[in-house]
Formats: sequence, C-alpha cells, structure tokens
Amino acid sequence: MGYLRYYFVALLLSVSAFLTLFFLFFWSIRCESSALLSWQVVEDRAGVLSGQGESLQKFYVILKTPTTILLRTKIDGNAQVPEHLRKSKYLYISQADCSYLRVYVNSQFIGSVGLHEKRTGHFWYQPFLFELPSDTEEITIVMSGIYGLGIDFGAFLVDERGAKRFNLIFRLCVSDTWIFVFWHGEEACL
Repeated sequence: MGYLRYYFVALLLSVSAFLTLFFLFFWSIRCESSALLSWQVVEDRAGVLSGQGESLQKFYVILKTPTTILLRTKIDGNAQVPEHLRKSKYLYISQADCSYLRVYVNSQFIGSVGLHEKRTGHFWYQPFLFELPSDTEEITIVMSGIYGLGIDFGAFLVDERGAKRFNLIFRLCVSDTWIFVFWHGEEACL
C-alpha cells in the first residue's frame, strides 16, 4: 500500500507542475493589446505575397527562393487602436517566421534580429518585442526568409504590463529551461 501512496504523490506533483506551466503560459499570452490590422505590402520583388491581398494582418508563405519583403502600417490612421495604446511603448510580434527582421519607426531604425549580412538561419515560433518611442506614427518591418515568411498570429501594440508578460513567455519558450527532478524514495536511479 505504501508504493501506491508514493506513486500518488509523484503523480500529484507532476500534474500540479504541468497545470502550473500550462496556466502560466496561457496567462502570459493574454494581455491588453491592439492588433495592427493594416500591414501594407510596400516591397515584394519576388511576388510571394501577391495572393494575400494588399492589406495583411497575419500571413505565412513557404518560399522557393530566399526573399525579402517590406511591410508598413500607420498607427494614427488605424481607428481600431484604442487611444491609450496608440502611445504604447511596445510592438509585440507573437510568432514570426523569418531569418532576419528589422523594425523602423517613423523611418528611424529601432531594432533587428538575425544576421544582417548573410540573412541565414530561421526563427521558428519565436516571439519578438520591440520598444517604441512615444511619438510613433508609422511602423515599417523588413523581413527576410529562406524557408518561409510570416507573422503567424499578427502584431500587437502592448503596454508595460504586456511587455512583462512577454518576458515570461519568452523564458518559457525560447530561453534555456532547467528541469529539476525531485526524487522521493529510498532508491534513486539516474
């Protein structure tokens, strides 16, 4: 009967750890935000987005050859963005598929991810957060891809609380994660 109690405790601890991580993940992706609804395709020399329409929110295309696209959106002209988020401090892209991502605000460079010269590699299922100046009126994104290009779940304007939640989801998804195993019993096998 003692071994049942031993396995019950182990099962209870593992289910508790799983549920804690699950709800922590779910909580971290839900924050007050406003989706940027009108990405305009400014440059697409290879024509990979030709079937997607002129205005994009989320998209994904598989590439046959490496290519670069340029997308632009205006914040003040977007009636869907609430006033308090128009002066938001962060651009949150929850999942971008690309090998290089560069962000400009009001034609000023604010950040990039990836190798600028080679534009090799690929980011799969990775969130990105860029700090925006308070006078943001226009956001331009340059994306390069080798295997695919996309903003799978859209791009959002988030406030400071959303940025803190991003830090948590980044730690859960991307950073090195340490898993600790607690062994309760007389014999321990590694």
